[in-house]
Amino acid sequence: MESAIPSHLAAARLQPQRAPQGHVPPFPARSARFKPQTQQLVMAYLGMQALPPAACAMQPLSEWLTLAFEGEDGPQHWESASFIDVAGHHNVLFTAYWPDPAAHDRWWQSRGRAWTQGQQWPSEVGTYAEVLMPTVHRFETLFSSQRPEGVAILADGLSGHITEHGYWGSMRDRLPVAQTEA
Repeated sequence: MESAIPSHLAAARLQPQRAPQGHVPPFPARSARFKPQTQQLVMAYLGMQALPPAACAMQPLSEWLTLAFEGEDGPQHWESASFIDVAGHHNVLFTAYWPDPAAHDRWWQSRGRAWTQGQQWPSEVGTYAEVLMPTVHRFETLFSSQRPEGVAILADGLSGHITEHGYWGSMRDRLPVAQTEA
């Protein structure tokens, strides 16, 4: 077994791990392995919401965003989901991933900003964006299968079986920053 923390992010541990003494993981698990030059990732959640009578107005927005993703500096991977919430609103959420914050920023300035400023969008449809940009020191992944999902699709691959899972505090132990910061 190996650590979830890749060797290029390993540091002299100043903080104790939370694993119980003699811990043996209850099942195999893996972590995403990004290229050593990857320093920060971008996960952008771009959503829209409308009541069912206006839900048909969402299709052109979905098509616009899909085309915007395909241009220069667009995300390397994206996925979408839709659902009806408890208030009866129709929701569509796009999750887009960039391995380079500068590319995301250029994309946002040239095309992404229109998503939330949307003067051209129908007034019955609300749009929003939530963007996360964690550094690789403050980011972890965990997979029980050999198929990466989400932002891990941008990774070079997956680790071998890791030790930091199956106990209280294991998520923290997978964060490289937890080696040196409380």
